Amino acid sequence: MFHAGLGVPGGFVGVDVFYVISGYLITSLILKELENKEFSLSGFWERRIKRIVPAMVVMIFTTLVVGWFLLLPDDYARLGKSVIWQVFFAANVNFWMGTGYFAGPSNEIPLLHTWSLAVEEQYYLLVPLLLMALYKIDLSHHRRVILVFFLLGMVLSLMLSVYAVRNHPSAAFYLLPSRAWELVLGGIIAVLPSTVSPSGSFARNLYTVAGMAGVVIPCWLYTKETPFPGMAAIFPCVGTAVFIWASRLTDSAPKLPVLAYLITLRPIVFVGLISYSLYLWHWPVLVYSNYWLLDDRSLEYTLLLVGLSFFLSILSWKYIEKPFRKKTYFANRRVVYAYGGGSSLILLIMGLLIAGNQGIATRFSPAVIADAEAKSDRIGVHELKAVDVENDRLPVLGNTKLSQPSVLLWGDSHAMASALAFDELLKEKGLKGVQATASATAPVVQGYWENDFTNRQEVKAFNSAVIAYVKRHKIQNVILVAYWEYYSASRSATTINDALVNTVKKLRELGAQPWIMLQVPHPEFDVPKGLAMSHLFGVDLNSRLTLSSDWIGLGDGGLATLNSMRGAGVKIINPLPCFLNESTSALTVELNGEPLFRDEHHLSSSGAKVLASCIRSQMSELL
Repeated sequence: MFHAGLGVPGGFVGVDVFYVISGYLITSLILKELENKEFSLSGFWERRIKRIVPAMVVMIFTTLVVGWFLLLPDDYARLGKSVIWQVFFAANVNFWMGTGYFAGPSNEIPLLHTWSLAVEEQYYLLVPLLLMALYKIDLSHHRRVILVFFLLGMVLSLMLSVYAVRNHPSAAFYLLPSRAWELVLGGIIAVLPSTVSPSGSFARNLYTVAGMAGVVIPCWLYTKETPFPGMAAIFPCVGTAVFIWASRLTDSAPKLPVLAYLITLRPIVFVGLISYSLYLWHWPVLVYSNYWLLDDRSLEYTLLLVGLSFFLSILSWKYIEKPFRKKTYFANRRVVYAYGGGSSLILLIMGLLIAGNQGIATRFSPAVIADAEAKSDRIGVHELKAVDVENDRLPVLGNTKLSQPSVLLWGDSHAMASALAFDELLKEKGLKGVQATASATAPVVQGYWENDFTNRQEVKAFNSAVIAYVKRHKIQNVILVAYWEYYSASRSATTINDALVNTVKKLRELGAQPWIMLQVPHPEFDVPKGLAMSHLFGVDLNSRLTLSSDWIGLGDGGLATLNSMRGAGVKIINPLPCFLNESTSALTVELNGEPLFRDEHHLSSSGAKVLASCIRSQMSELL
């Protein structure tokens, strides 16, 4: 429901609920076999292969086939790379390394959901070995020793998760060390003897209600802004553990609590039976439906996709999961391992061929290929840190032979996308400039706007280092370029316009001339993809290229703020005329068959060249 956008903003906690359940179930099975001296790693992994691999292989193969027809080359190449990593159950590492401001929309990555499966399988590479080692030690109280190890591991992993979610949020989300405590928590419930379960009907019902509340309430209270996992994951995880703990049947508690009984009803159990297949199939269905949409999905279309996901899941469960798990297709262990290894090898080869051939661009016409290539246009992209600025490690623009720069381009990813334009203009006049840029970082002396790509300390350090650089090198002209509307829409105690006023004052105090480039006007769709759609499917984009008549391009202050900036001595660069059509009634996003944007709002190299030709006269005083 969360992935489909059906009103459950915190539904992402379902992964964490799953981890606790998995930790409880698998640990219970391993302990039982160890105590009966029946456990073996080969048998354990035989069951894991039969449970996980067949349906996963079919899903990945189908995703690759559908992607051949739907995905543009770069995206298809990334899909091939995803397959390679998932073959080794390391998809979470791949997606962690691929996070960042330029990673693209997550809802257009077909195998993104496999990160959680990778975390689980990495965990089960380690825990059976630990349990076997503890059982080989001649101890009379195996479960107590295991409980101590599990408690210690859970506390350490949870502490790491709390730290990482604040300092390394992507790692906290994707990697095993910060997620392991959730699986261990389920294992702890499995280790606890039944004698410590609550007794009495009232107590057990109370605990199950409290446990379910811990799961359900975050589904509606949490949002994408909630730092996660960290402390926020405690409620759904502990809620799941408490529910399981209070629902266990014992000699003194032979009946299920009411809530536990309700989830044994056949319709709910059936969803449980198909849940693995539903997990596998729903995400590619939603992703491929998103890929070519220029507008949000309607509710009717979304419900149709949910129905299709259930239909595919039922087929997958009935014709893939059940036969493989019941030995209909696997006669013995040797065949199981041969299938697991053989199918993985085939997927690996397919992934290598697709990724190695850059997504096999020959599937499309030259016009579509040209559109697609704009998406990977990264000229001018330089992600810098405060230490780079402090040590004068800034990319040079213009005349590289001069010793001292006179111009500083300061800004976020929009400044990166515009850097080629300023490089061209500075070269024409023989001036040297430098580029100080960091994604999602407004070029201001004070102010921070919450986002998924930066933290307050890094932004403050970077911008302070830039100001120190201006003072140290006596920079004469500072050009501020940013995605101004992004900061207007983000949470902050300071408005972007107030922050700009303070920045202008500071630059004037340092003897620098401040320039502000207004935001480049842009459409509300991914330009390369939209142009590709027009070439592939004849989609008319004209109706989507109109621009608001009151467009200013400077945050939320409008014309009054713009005039106050001029009054403060700021020189304004206005890119608007560069991107209007001949009648000035709409935006132009393509010139001579080349997209002027590489996504919804970042200029491509072609767009930067158009910008240079347009603002040359506006910067005549500098140039």
